[in-house]
Amino acid sequence: MLDQLKLLLWKNYTLRRRRKLRLFVEIFWPLFIFIITAWVRTRVPRSHQTQCHYYERVLPSGGTFSFLADFICETNNTCYSSPKERPKTYQIRKFSQETIEFLNRKKILESIGELVDYVPLFNQQRQDAENVSQNISLSQILAISVSEFQNKLTNVSQMLNSSILDNFLDSTPNFNLLFSFYSANYSEPIVPKGSYGLFKKAQNLLNLLYGSNLERMDINRAENKVGYSVWIRDKMCEQNQYLFLNISSEFSKVMCSLEDREIEEVSILISSSINFTRVKEKIYSSTNFNDSIFYFKTFKVLTILSNIQNIENF
Repeated sequence: MLDQLKLLLWKNYTLRRRRKLRLFVEIFWPLFIFIITAWVRTRVPRSHQTQCHYYERVLPSGGTFSFLADFICETNNTCYSSPKERPKTYQIRKFSQETIEFLNRKKILESIGELVDYVPLFNQQRQDAENVSQNISLSQILAISVSEFQNKLTNVSQMLNSSILDNFLDSTPNFNLLFSFYSANYSEPIVPKGSYGLFKKAQNLLNLLYGSNLERMDINRAENKVGYSVWIRDKMCEQNQYLFLNISSEFSKVMCSLEDREIEEVSILISSSINFTRVKEKIYSSTNFNDSIFYFKTFKVLTILSNIQNIENF
């Protein structure tokens, strides 16, 4: 082994001694390159370079469409001095890709079909509920007897005589505006027994099924100031048919001629005497709301809407 090494060194020495030019180039060429590099470095002024920030790149695992779009549109690989958000075009591409992937899921397509099929039933239920609510008179939904209600109103003001009150009791209240904190009972959705938990979470959505005359009851409750004479005068005197439908002009004139204290007492008495749960019970029993097929479809739609909040459920 040692003899072979000696032989190899002797060979190299002999070659270098016989080819002196090659020996000179092998020694001085690397040195020449280093000198040139050092000279160029001294001729170029120094400049401070800040941190370099790039847009995040999509890996192939992020989706073939997103990866190719990112690779083609960001080939310049621009350096920025500070972090920057993706351009809107990228966000649109990303949203489109995610939307396509989301909609391609089998369960999503089935759920969209269920929602589309439910829309005509939903609209029909709202229309039927509105027709029922427009034919509900005040006398049908009182929490107390009609005679007791009339006596209480007459005690507030003698101007509210029986002839005026008879017409008033036949009018239809605007439930959206008369449901207030003075109301005797809270307006919970009327739903089949055993399913109240899920329906309770979607109370505002369920109220839409009771039609436009009741859909904003719970939403407007804090804004309905039935205990303020200015609010009542604005709704009843200036707009006449706003608080009650089919009401006589005589009743409106009497109400508007009352003193502030009297008009507040009357409006609070009306709001607190209406049984709003009974209103919903009438709509529930007179429309498809109590139909088992409609109930099943409603329950299914509410389940879908609940699951949409957590996409992983799909």
